Amino acid sequence: MIFTPQQFAQAFISAFLDTKVEERENVIARTADVLKRSGKSKRIPQIISAIESVWHAKTGANKVMLHSALPLSTESVQMMKVALGLKDQDVLEARVDPTLVAGVVINENDNRILDLSFRSRVNNLFAR
Repeated sequence: MIFTPQQFAQAFISAFLDTKVEERENVIARTADVLKRSGKSKRIPQIISAIESVWHAKTGANKVMLHSALPLSTESVQMMKVALGLKDQDVLEARVDPTLVAGVVINENDNRILDLSFRSRVNNLFAR
């Protein structure tokens, strides 16, 4: 039987949450071993992404990606977290996007919520 990354994520999260905290590391190791032995190693990035989505949906946490043209300081990332009104359980991940000339793009739970990049401003200018 072939499982989608989403189905695999649901099963993993269920097993993970049903396991004692001190044994959860073993669940992760066994899961990685199953993926390796079944030849599914190439699908690990999609599975991890699905696990993150399921986890955030179950816990009510948001995953916010902050893409910037240049590296942001820890202080700048914290200021963005406050400015966006993120809660403690929310995850803010900052990444440098080499395709950006200037500005930032913010995605929440894989949906673009704010695009303040130079590229989008130029595109908007020529779209008029």
